Amino acid sequence: MDSVQCEYGDCVVLIRALRNWIDRYCPADYTRVKAEIRQLIDMVERAGPRDAMFHGRLDAARSLIVLGRLSDALDCVDTLLRVVQQTERSPTRRPITARGWRP
Repeated sequence: MDSVQCEYGDCVVLIRALRNWIDRYCPADYTRVKAEIRQLIDMVERAGPRDAMFHGRLDAARSLIVLGRLSDALDCVDTLLRVVQQTERSPTRRPITARGWRP
């Protein structure tokens, strides 16, 4: 399994775990959950395409975290994972380590 597929799988598992944790326990300590979602967004950013629209949506997810709308942020990231999955199937896609996206 290549590193991109591994990161995609990790992101899917993390989204499910965070969503279940938020839905069941409605965490009193949002700091830890926010940090986990930020790490998830960073993983998706590394695995995703280098276009402005994709990164703009990631920034929107980061803004939702700041506003405390954690479920909405997870929904946004979950939607972007489909883009990552489509990009990984593209034959012209470069390996994740070769990227150096800069805004």
